[in-house]
Amino acid sequence: MHDAMVIGGSFAGMAAALQLARARRTVVMIDAGNRRNRFASHSHGFLVQDGDPAAIHAGAKRQLLACSTVRWIDATASGLSGRKDDFRVVTADVELRDGRVLPFAGLFTATWTEPASPLAEAAGCALIETPMGRQVNTGDSKETSLPGIFACGDVARAPHSVSLAVGDGAWAGAQLHRSLVWPEG
Repeated sequence: MHDAMVIGGSFAGMAAALQLARARRTVVMIDAGNRRNRFASHSHGFLVQDGDPAAIHAGAKRQLLACSTVRWIDATASGLSGRKDDFRVVTADVELRDGRVLPFAGLFTATWTEPASPLAEAAGCALIETPMGRQVNTGDSKETSLPGIFACGDVARAPHSVSLAVGDGAWAGAQLHRSLVWPEG
């Protein structure tokens, strides 16, 4: 069983996974490759990283995959079940032979093309209406209404800023790690 699953391998997801990997957590990244800014020619406002978002993403992915506790899977998460310390994600992709179930302890949901993920909604995460559309409701620790599931990035905040996505992801990853160390705190 893995310690954490990150669904969405864009900037928030990779920032969260890096926090978890640096804490020696085993992390599986599930990413369909649909980051919101994949069509943008330039990223603005990201300290020392203004430039081509695809190049920024590729460099971040290389840095993350240098961590021995991280596994990256190009796939779409199609189902989520379980409870804190015993979640399961189902994928429908070739690498995992359609419908493989991956067990893990904590879940971190990151970014999707849409502001509120159908997967988060199907799992029962509370959603809120915002001027930007529906988003997953989180507390200050980025934990959702379902214990053990954390959310950040476009799914849980206003989109359109790589800097904010990275900061949001780093905080959520640190908070998921904290919850695994001190489950009652």
